[in-house]
Amino acid sequence: MTDATPTEPTTTTPTTPTPTVLNDNEKVVKKQIEFYFSDANFRRDAFLRGRAQTNVEGWVEIATLLTFKRLQSMTTDAAVVAKSVVDSTTVVVSEDKTKLRRSTALPSKDDTKYRTMFAQLIPTDATLEELRETFGSAPDCTVELVRMRRDKNTKEFVGSAFVEYTTQSMLRAALQHEFVSKGAALNTCALEEFLFAAKERRDAEKNSSSSGYGDAAKTNKADKRPFEAEVKVEFTKGLILKLTKHAELLDREKIREVLNAHGTVAFIDYARNQEEGFVRMEDADSAKAALSAMNSTSKTEEVVAEGAEGAEGAEGAKDAATENKEVAKVEEEASAAAPADTAALFSIAALEGDAEEAYWRRIKSNQKALYKSRGGGGHKNKRGRRN
Repeated sequence: MTDATPTEPTTTTPTTPTPTVLNDNEKVVKKQIEFYFSDANFRRDAFLRGRAQTNVEGWVEIATLLTFKRLQSMTTDAAVVAKSVVDSTTVVVSEDKTKLRRSTALPSKDDTKYRTMFAQLIPTDATLEELRETFGSAPDCTVELVRMRRDKNTKEFVGSAFVEYTTQSMLRAALQHEFVSKGAALNTCALEEFLFAAKERRDAEKNSSSSGYGDAAKTNKADKRPFEAEVKVEFTKGLILKLTKHAELLDREKIREVLNAHGTVAFIDYARNQEEGFVRMEDADSAKAALSAMNSTSKTEEVVAEGAEGAEGAEGAKDAATENKEVAKVEEEASAAAPADTAALFSIAALEGDAEEAYWRRIKSNQKALYKSRGGGGHKNKRGRRN
């Protein structure tokens, strides 16, 4: 019997798939398809979501996508569409190369409002591609979506747009950047501020149209530019809190997290690393609750001081142990009302009197400028972007 010579086990080295080589047009197609299925667009595109919901896997026929005008301008070939996204991390291609779906489920939490900027004074001949490049010019800022506002009847671009960034920190950075389109300097603000201004404008129009009668009432109703006249400072008192930063690093998310524990924050007028800022609470009760909670540590100091003064008099003297227990109880209550590190982050104070009025006057003036834009109108496109 002959002993068999042992042989070395065969090893197979895994091969890395060769990336699909795309030509310039296919790269453009890939970018467009990934946009259709992106978080930014897919969440708002009722038509596309509806098609995906017709089956459990979430597939959308490529033939359906080829009915979209913008994609049609790039290709009418389903094979080109399938090839362009075969290596995509956003989209999955079916085995038969006729359907596409998202690679991940749509996140349940939508923080779009806190990542979006409003821009105006944009030249009306600007294109979507040009605007994506313009708003992506801010350092380290990635644009997810640009929604060009169009006239409801003519469909013409009205010179303003909503720009969605990937993160809230990118939005804050973009708001500090000076954008220029075709030589025109653009005005920008956070979507939160735009929505607040829009609500103020609607309220002003409502009050204006209901305050007169006869011909005067008709004139007021026809006037859709309430901020063109002299700014009239009317505001609800007790909503504004002045913020002073103590921590080396402080951002809007942390401010909102801390204050929302005691009330509802409507808007935060603060940029990263500023020494001071302002917080607009939803109502006066929220502002009072936040002030009470944030200033609870100072109440502890007052109790200690009062205890020390009382101890100096014979009649007011207390047993040291009893006093210490009372102080400890107050400190415990204060700690429960406000986290221990809150005071180290920032402090707040109510804005009152002339300072409060001056703040609101500035806000109203900003709103007046906001609605002087060419394109104060616009409409919502519930179907998402097609072209």
